[in-house]
This record gives sequence, structure tokens and C-alpha cells, in this order.
Amino acid sequence: MSKDMLGSVVRAVVKEPATQLPLLSIVATTNLPAVAGKKTKQCFTDGWYYRDADFDNWLPASQPDASECVITTLALTRNWTFIEAAQAILGVDTTDVVVLGNALIKSGHPITLAQAEAMKKATERGDNTGMRTDGWGNFFFVETGDLKNPVSVGRVDRDDRGWLALVYRLGSGSRWYAGFRPLLRNVDASKLGL
Repeated sequence: MSKDMLGSVVRAVVKEPATQLPLLSIVATTNLPAVAGKKTKQCFTDGWYYRDADFDNWLPASQPDASECVITTLALTRNWTFIEAAQAILGVDTTDVVVLGNALIKSGHPITLAQAEAMKKATERGDNTGMRTDGWGNFFFVETGDLKNPVSVGRVDRDDRGWLALVYRLGSGSRWYAGFRPLLRNVDASKLGL
């Protein structure tokens, strides 16, 4: 076998490693005006058909005022957990919920429940928020005030019955389909590895 033929055979047998797509991509950005704070018990009560009672159990009694900001809606390329999304957003490998939660807070990514309500209203107005309104969930990090679980994950969905709101722990092991979308404040796209 000639040297050229041998090189062709070797190239045919050795496959290039498959490149994995980045986990996150940006779907939309929404300029959100300042949002007044309110009691947590008053969030997700007007125009919502279901509200998870754990919002009142896991979060502070009041949601703070939130200044004007940009909320970024992200898409994911594969199934994911909250920990994996937080790792990709922050560019870290740790699975420690305290470390991840505090890093999310320090980076300014969590939003308030009142901001999630404002995103719902913007979506209903027809603004291009990138939020899913077809039964798929939209997730967001929210501060808890709990040193052992500094961040929980809120979820808002709209299906044929209307809007619902749920809350989960950051360390939940549930895997979510790629169709679910995170909402983040204070995103620097250059740090997401997009």
C-alpha cells in the first residue's frame, strides 16, 4: 500500500471528536423598568390559576424594590438540572448549592417575584420577551435569605388554563428538557461561553 493510500485510510478511520454545542444561548433581552417591592404572599395571586405555597415557606416575607434592568431569556441545547445551568452561567464546576447560590447573588442574576410578574405582563402585552407561553416553563433564580439555601428557583408557565407559578430548591436533581428557558438579570454574554 502506498504512503498516500495509507494516509487516506488512517484519516478515514480516525474520526474528529464531536464538538459539543454550548449549553446556553440568548433568545431575547427585555428592558424591564423599576418594579416596586411587595409582600411575597401577594405575588402570583392576580391572574394566576396556581401558586405554589412554598413561595411563602422558602422566601422572605417581602420582595424588595428592583431597579430598572435587562432580563435575558436563555435557551438550552440539551436537558439540564438547575446546578448544571448555574455552573454554565457562572463558568464554575462546583455543585455546592451555597457556593453557587452566593455566586449567583454576587453576579446579580436573581430576580424578584415582582419582576417575574412584570415579565409575564410584558409577554402578555406582546413584547418579545422570549418567554414560553405554550406549557413549557420559564425558570428564574430568586434570593431566599437562607444561608444554607441562598437561592431557590422559581418557575412560571402559561398553558391552556392560564399562568401558574412554582418554586424549587437549587439542588433539586430533576432534569429539565431543553425547551425550558431560564430568565436572568445582569447577563454578560461574553462570560456564558456562547
